[in-house]
Amino acid sequence: MIAKAGKPFKDGEFIKQCMLQAASIVCLEKKGQFSNINLSANIVAELISDLSDNIYDQLREKARHFHSYSVALDESTDVTDTAQLALYVRGVDDNFEVMEDLLTIIPMHGQTTGQDIFHQLCDAIVDAGLLWKSFAGITTDGAPSMTGRRNGLVALVQRKLEEEGVEEAIALHCIIHQQALCSKCLKFDNVMSDVVKCINHIRSRGLKHRQFRTFLEEIESAYEDVLYFTEVRWLSRGDVLKRFFELRAEVKAFMDKDGMAVPVLSDPKWLMDLAFLVDITQELNVLSKKLQGQAQLVILHKTCVMESPAFSDKPLPFPSMQGAHGFRHTIQW
Repeated sequence: MIAKAGKPFKDGEFIKQCMLQAASIVCLEKKGQFSNINLSANIVAELISDLSDNIYDQLREKARHFHSYSVALDESTDVTDTAQLALYVRGVDDNFEVMEDLLTIIPMHGQTTGQDIFHQLCDAIVDAGLLWKSFAGITTDGAPSMTGRRNGLVALVQRKLEEEGVEEAIALHCIIHQQALCSKCLKFDNVMSDVVKCINHIRSRGLKHRQFRTFLEEIESAYEDVLYFTEVRWLSRGDVLKRFFELRAEVKAFMDKDGMAVPVLSDPKWLMDLAFLVDITQELNVLSKKLQGQAQLVILHKTCVMESPAFSDKPLPFPSMQGAHGFRHTIQW
């Protein structure tokens, strides 16, 4: 439970105290047995490590029977500025049973060139007992270290397969990254800049933030706060815009009261642009979430994109713009 919930190891002691309290009420005669359970941080860490080793051994055993397999790699930097390479594997055996799982996560403390990632991939394949002759496909993002023509990971893998006398693998590009890049083509900087400016004025100062939350409570608003905007997370853009649009009247009143009037909040054209951006980003968020998760196939991804109102010929409902229809004639607050 601690491992699945991603909780600190030291929470084991707290869980033990909860168990003892429950035992005192439900089965007092068993309380002594519960008290003998050792759930210290060190013990919990050792047990989770044992579980991890067992799961990895099961994965190795299944990998031995793969007729063909493919891998997917993604490299990103964590909060400590350490590059973490996530490696997923999907394989099928002779009985057409498909297995998909996270193979390993490798911290990369040095460079993250295509050569470095290739060496880590080779080591992971050997450690897992996988065979190059069964290698069928590789999926990466569009970073130069992954897709470079000469020294990119995909090129190095293809050369390795050629040396092993194996047929060239199918190389795919992560469709979620492509969808996110397409989303960035929405150039509504005139809208986002004013939205971010208002949010930063409210959220970046402790006093202003508290005053705004109190203001929302006083007027009995449906929301307690505005959401912070994070540039690197596309999904946050849709959530931030939607919340800001629904709190536009409250934000305008608060900014006016604070002596920081925002003229665009009274501009019908700007408000229509905001409503449009809210609707289109919500559709892109729905599409992005559909492309995530396990057991996803390329054909399913393409179908999701083709059927999405954001990319198909189907008209978008534009609920926010419909609700803001009155902006064309008068400002409705």
